[in-house]
Amino acid sequence: MVVRRTTADMFVEGVEVAQSSAAPSHALPPASSRRDFKSIRVPFNEREFLILERLAAKTGRSKLNLIRWAVAQLAAQEQVLDQEGDSSTQGG
Repeated sequence: MVVRRTTADMFVEGVEVAQSSAAPSHALPPASSRRDFKSIRVPFNEREFLILERLAAKTGRSKLNLIRWAVAQLAAQEQVLDQEGDSSTQGG
């Protein structure tokens, strides 16, 4: 006996296959990944920029590295990092 599959059967089967093969990935890429994924332009007012400059000078970091470091620190504090953490932002 030949069983004919309906369009609905094929759709349901396709959804089931897609769901089983598409494992959700919540892991972060390695901290050593290249920095060519996204870039942002952040306008600062004078006060914010002076604070950024003073913090960068005080910590011995570049302004950009200070921002990356601060994001990593907040991510660790809020527990959004993976098990490896983010060691790429340590140092200048």
